[in-house]
Amino acid sequence: MTAKHLDVIKSHSIVILDGTVGGDAPKDLIRLYTYGEGRKCKPQTWKKYIAKIGHKWYPNESITEHYLTVVGKCFGINIANSKVIIAEDYVRYLSEHFHNEEQTLNHGANILSRYINEDNNEWIDELDKNKVLKKEINIVDVLNAIKKYFQTSIQHYLTVSFICFYLMR
Repeated sequence: MTAKHLDVIKSHSIVILDGTVGGDAPKDLIRLYTYGEGRKCKPQTWKKYIAKIGHKWYPNESITEHYLTVVGKCFGINIANSKVIIAEDYVRYLSEHFHNEEQTLNHGANILSRYINEDNNEWIDELDKNKVLKKEINIVDVLNAIKKYFQTSIQHYLTVSFICFYLMR
């Protein structure tokens, strides 16, 4: 991807797979053919991705998520490869599928809910619906939730998160 364009993917280069991916935004598990990666006639050799269409702030949500991935990689964070494409007339964020039985995906809303001892994420949806989410949840809450949830010395990552959060506001 360059700053001047996004790759437009033809429908015969994507295969939608069975399976679900959790989270708030609509997602598909897909295989994507990219020239030189896998055999065109064998979709099972194509890279597997989680494909998401930003639903609250389209298309900014997809672009922002990719940007944060790139920034995270610059700081050495072990994070899935990603890209932004246009497929089926939508801007889509693709995260290379990395999930296996030993790994778990932790959605930010789940981490915040556990931090304040909520059983579900409905409170976040309610704040968002009432357009007060950004007023009620601040960076200190997010950083404290991450510290509690992961219980490690992650000052470097928290600094990166802090910088990214304020760059994207």
